[in-house]
Amino acid sequence: METIASIESFHGGQRFDFASEYNVSMVEKIGPKRPRQRPYLKEWRKFRKLTQEKLAERMGTTKPSISRYETGARELPGGFLAAFAEAVQCTEADLYRLPQAESSLDEMLRDAPERIRQQAREIIQTLLKTGT
Repeated sequence: METIASIESFHGGQRFDFASEYNVSMVEKIGPKRPRQRPYLKEWRKFRKLTQEKLAERMGTTKPSISRYETGARELPGGFLAAFAEAVQCTEADLYRLPQAESSLDEMLRDAPERIRQQAREIIQTLLKTGT
């Protein structure tokens, strides 16, 4: 071990044990192990009421691949999250949080043209200001 040898020669040929010398554990020295943050793929697929087959079809892949990505059995390839997010109609950042039910108003306006969404905003603002 090159590193140990260089440490031993630096300390006059004696092995230097940092943990014992400073009375700290390895976890304290390097910090606790953090759990790996995985995106909520299965939850988003189910939230959008998609089967693995339908999602695989949208993404141009196979059902077994979707299953492996959802369970973490396979590493996510580059570009996968962008394609997945597009298929389930959210952003890549959204995939790292649990989906929440949208209000029916949001759901109704999601696919509406911008002109209609703007009119809806104006109507709601008027209702909130005037109460009628």
